[in-house]
Amino acid sequence: MQNKLQLINIWFRFPFSDWIFRNVSLELENGIYIIVGRNGVGKTTLLRIIAGILKPQKGRIYINSKEINSVKDAVKLVSFMPSSPYNMIIGPTVYDDIKKAVKAFNNKLTAREIIEFFSIEHLKEKKVFHLSYGEVHIVALASVYALGTPIILLDEPTVGLDKKYREKLVQLLRKISGDRIVVIAANDLRLIPIGQKIIALNNGGIDFIGDPKVVFYNYLEKIGVGISDIVQFAKKMKIESKPITVKELKSEILRLIGDSNARL
Repeated sequence: MQNKLQLINIWFRFPFSDWIFRNVSLELENGIYIIVGRNGVGKTTLLRIIAGILKPQKGRIYINSKEINSVKDAVKLVSFMPSSPYNMIIGPTVYDDIKKAVKAFNNKLTAREIIEFFSIEHLKEKKVFHLSYGEVHIVALASVYALGTPIILLDEPTVGLDKKYREKLVQLLRKISGDRIVVIAANDLRLIPIGQKIIALNNGGIDFIGDPKVVFYNYLEKIGVGISDIVQFAKKMKIESKPITVKELKSEILRLIGDSNARL
């Protein structure tokens, strides 16, 4: 099923503050979208507006043609995984937690199918308070997915994760995005390459929506996020293919030296 999220002419500010969003419009369909921008620009705020947690002063929000004016309207349409996912899992075991999520929203999948889908069979009988920090993130994402909502929102999902669990999380995000809209607020530049589109926030609105390579090479410095080491190297070496991942950079270097079998 093709899902659709629409934000139309959104204006939002907190009491006694300047406008965070001024006349912002956005339309998304199935896939992964990464929200980037400097701290305080409104990344988490935008997620909360989509989820109905915050109500804009002006504008309208539609999910699959249903208008969202409150959290109640967003129930069964939006699930939100905060930056600290411990609040997302209640246990007592991993299997119990996912089973409760399935039952809450009548997901078409069973708890066992979701556990298999996420490759966490080895954790299913484990007490949730015995999970490692990385395991908590994976189980929380599985529980969010178990709710069956067409839109999944994640706030800084890779904070504090080591390489093993960050790569596992990225793999799962790609896996679940085929029939869902996945929107991620992130300061972690390593997440940008997995985005179907990048949403760059700046100065009260959306400065740019588009391809990850364009954001990496033209917008990160502009919106106050910085610039990645890969981009700095590629610019210095005048590499025209614009690599944004280590794998892409390695491939381009091997091509330039003319030895695809060399080891880097």
